[in-house]
Amino acid sequence: MTGEEKLTALHLWLKENKIFHKKDVKFENCAFVYDLFIFDYYISVRISTIEEEDRKFYKEANRHSFPVFIRETDSPEFVIEKVKNTIEKAKRQKERHEINKKQKEINISKNEELRLKAEQRRAERAAQKKAAEEAKPKRKRQRIMKAEVAYKS
Repeated sequence: MTGEEKLTALHLWLKENKIFHKKDVKFENCAFVYDLFIFDYYISVRISTIEEEDRKFYKEANRHSFPVFIRETDSPEFVIEKVKNTIEKAKRQKERHEINKKQKEINISKNEELRLKAEQRRAERAAQKKAAEEAKPKRKRQRIMKAEVAYKS
């Protein structure tokens, strides 16, 4: 079976499962054309050609998507299985990202609460310090001067 036939089998399977995808996708900032791209999970599928070209493609596609290669030795069922596993991997990563995002929001709100409490404590301490200073009897300048005169003589 050729790579195109395997790609067609994958295309039919994706259509059957109502997964949004397109064939022969070219992005603006990308040097390669994806033979098939699954937009819901950012999976790029390409028919394997020259090993060096595949490495370049993997390097570029791996930055923003999950690359999957269709090789001549792969059966159509195996290609579909590879894509299923990659979809699961993408879902797990998406869930992990959502969990981290929620945790970050929780941490930000906790930090905000702690910051507000710290400001309140500082304000209370400043008020207590000011009240303590006002409560102290003020020494008069004259007493100090008399004591200094007595000490000098």
